Amino acid sequence: MSTTVIHRHQCRKEHQRPCEWCGEKISPGDYWIKNVTMGGEFSAITFHEECHDAFQGEFQHYFPGSLLAIETYANDRGQEAKEGTVYEV
Repeated sequence: MSTTVIHRHQCRKEHQRPCEWCGEKISPGDYWIKNVTMGGEFSAITFHEECHDAFQGEFQHYFPGSLLAIETYANDRGQEAKEGTVYEV
């Protein structure tokens, strides 16, 4: 069984890693989310706040409790997923 913990932050300095959803930098002043999943494997994904909301919106298309993965940097900032960029693992 997997456990997901979501942390919300306001960026104070430019991040080394871009947003996993859109590939854009997370810049000072941006709100960002760190989505940590612990289960069989550990996974930490960093999103702009609006990109995380778009990712969360994808769960409506899958069975409750599904674990989803994304094609890194394949979507537009804060927009719905492009076809084939989100899939169930």
